[in-house]
Amino acid sequence: MKLNDMSPAFNVSPKENYCSTDSLTGSKGNNTGLCDTDGPLFRTMTVSLEEGVASAMGVIGTAFSLGLLSPIARGIYGTEFDESAYALAAREAVKKVDLENMFLALSTHNKRAGSAYTHLIEKLDKTTSVIRENVSIKTVDNSKIYTQSVGEEKVRVSIQNKPENPSSGISKAWASTGEMDALFNAYITQLGNDVKFSLTCYPINNWQTKIDNCTKTWRLDQKIAKHQVVYSIESQNKRLLDFTPRYHNEDIVLYTSGGDQTLYIENKSDSFIDLMSLSIYINNDVSTYSNINMQLSPHTYRSVRSLHRFENFRKNMALYTVTKDDLMKKYRLGAAVKYRITGPNSEKTMLEYEEKSGLSLGERP
Repeated sequence: MKLNDMSPAFNVSPKENYCSTDSLTGSKGNNTGLCDTDGPLFRTMTVSLEEGVASAMGVIGTAFSLGLLSPIARGIYGTEFDESAYALAAREAVKKVDLENMFLALSTHNKRAGSAYTHLIEKLDKTTSVIRENVSIKTVDNSKIYTQSVGEEKVRVSIQNKPENPSSGISKAWASTGEMDALFNAYITQLGNDVKFSLTCYPINNWQTKIDNCTKTWRLDQKIAKHQVVYSIESQNKRLLDFTPRYHNEDIVLYTSGGDQTLYIENKSDSFIDLMSLSIYINNDVSTYSNINMQLSPHTYRSVRSLHRFENFRKNMALYTVTKDDLMKKYRLGAAVKYRITGPNSEKTMLEYEEKSGLSLGERP
């Protein structure tokens, strides 16, 4: 029973078990294990036939056991908590136990267990700090393009088998003060014996990484020595190259601006300019924006189109499993603008190319 209110310390909910019976007189069939009512405390048993199984003839046949005419009916065996029987037993138990001394002993043991748990938590925190101080991280950049060191936040100390607080998560039962003493003594003695410290190493986003020496574990009272975790950076999973053209002739300037790499054209001339088409060159791939039908006044500029809207632009500017060797390769980049200056026979084209390595192009976020 629970000492705070003398209520049962076990389940008192009603239960139903289904089992085969040979007759209503209680003879059990094959599923006798489900029919047993021995064991549960303070329970009374009720029996009824399953609805729809026993017909009127079946009931008669079952009740009088009429040989071949007797069907096998399924019985519903229900058990209910007997409050009166429990209350009587509780009163008798209280007479045999010195509750005042038991409460005093329980209070003392609770304080002991709480103090021991508080001391353990302090010890766990201190040990975690010592492990952090003795664990270092080494960064090995095999990709030759990882420009920083792996941060301390990537390696964390984890605690396994941490005991629960005895004031909230420990359930004990005993039949005497002596048993209670033994239970609490055992709890305090073994407190923290199963605790282990381990490392959790997190991967680096967008980088292929090999992590060594991250399987180290420590016991609570173990001496903490220096330990090094090694992060080997093998390659970058995906890299978007940054193409920022700025081409010009005597009439116009083509350049990009803004986070979406929008292309702008500036009219440097004293005449109106009609834009006809714009092409972007990446190596052997050409993507053209035709029929622009845009006019620029003298000495003005307008946005024309974002680079990512050109066919295959993202595909051509994306690299996968990237190392420095990949970025040393050259890219042939360029643009062509077809336009007309107001006046007869004034159709013109500006075409410019450049060659840049992946490293010089930089990286798009």
